[in-house]
Amino acid sequence: MKLKINTINSDDISYTSDQGMLVTDKAHILIRRNLLNLFTKEDRDKIRIAAGYTESHEYNQTFLSVLFTLFITFLLLAIPMSPAPVTIFNTVQPAGILIFPLTFIIIDSVNELFGYRYARKLCIIASSIMLLAALLTYISLSVFDISGAYQEVFGKLPRLYLINALCIIIADQLNNKFFSYFKAKLSFSALYLRCILSTAIGQIAYTILWITIFFGTSVNVALLSRISDNYMFKVGYSIALIPVTYLIVLLYRQYRPLDL
Repeated sequence: MKLKINTINSDDISYTSDQGMLVTDKAHILIRRNLLNLFTKEDRDKIRIAAGYTESHEYNQTFLSVLFTLFITFLLLAIPMSPAPVTIFNTVQPAGILIFPLTFIIIDSVNELFGYRYARKLCIIASSIMLLAALLTYISLSVFDISGAYQEVFGKLPRLYLINALCIIIADQLNNKFFSYFKAKLSFSALYLRCILSTAIGQIAYTILWITIFFGTSVNVALLSRISDNYMFKVGYSIALIPVTYLIVLLYRQYRPLDL
């Protein structure tokens, strides 16, 4: 349900909330809290005008590009390592487990600073890159005579990239949806709460999809145990990484004082 503007007085925006209540906020506050996507396009333009913003100046595109690049980099590093098992805290985890959760920092930072629209774009771009990587790797393996250790390593990549492309577009997008929902419903709550809740929900889907498709076995105790161990480690690790998310948000808002 879209929020609707009732009146605009200078930079004071009066609008009807999704619960039918009349609320008044400063235009720049609505932008800072990334609530614009909850309004129609026409109302978003009115809010930007009232705040003295234009869409091109609303966000720092260089900072956003860096976050997008880091997200893709972490994926491209973690995914090829994932078939190798490692033991952490008496649980078996994919070897990329220390790198992959770094993507949680990025996706939460994009959601917090730039809003749902850009977080969705991030997922679409990342998933598309995984599909492209799968295709190009498959073509290269088919055209050239690659054998031995190289085949052992690179032969798994097309399937791994395809699995992660699916997981990103479903599970990470689910993360975005819930982060946006919690930001609107719990706008005065702490950032860490939105990070924990959205990651916990998104990673349920990601973990189940990834492990089930990768191992391709029927549901059994061993599979459920692997899913549980992987999920609990990622959520616990993501909680430990929340201070990094706070640091990114702080750096951006200091670098971009217009958004404060």
